[in-house]
Amino acid sequence: MCAIHWIRSRQESEELSYWLSIVSYNPKDHSFSNRMYLVYLLVFFSIWWFIALVWFANTGGMLLTMLFPGAEMAGAVALELLVLLIWFLTMLFMALRRSPAAFSEEDAYMVCQMPLGPENWCFAGVCCPGSKV
Repeated sequence: MCAIHWIRSRQESEELSYWLSIVSYNPKDHSFSNRMYLVYLLVFFSIWWFIALVWFANTGGMLLTMLFPGAEMAGAVALELLVLLIWFLTMLFMALRRSPAAFSEEDAYMVCQMPLGPENWCFAGVCCPGSKV
């Protein structure tokens, strides 16, 4: 189980490093100015996300008013149920067509070398459904 967590944490740190490199942040630099830049990025993107969500809410409200005049709430619930149903059916179809555990070739080689029962990594996938185990 520790081997899977080690592999997954390594994958997550690589993904985080990739996304932080887009905004020119170096996680290996421990200087004060780099830490202040990280604080600046967090504040900037928090405000940006808030403004984007307000815009989407305003646009969605106008669309619901145009599509369902007088019954905006019922229309919103119907659209949400439709989207959730489509998402559920798509995820169900995708889950039925693939293995319960998907590793890259390098990670699969590392897992195969460690004494680990198959029930452990499948259990990790059930306990942490958001992980890429």
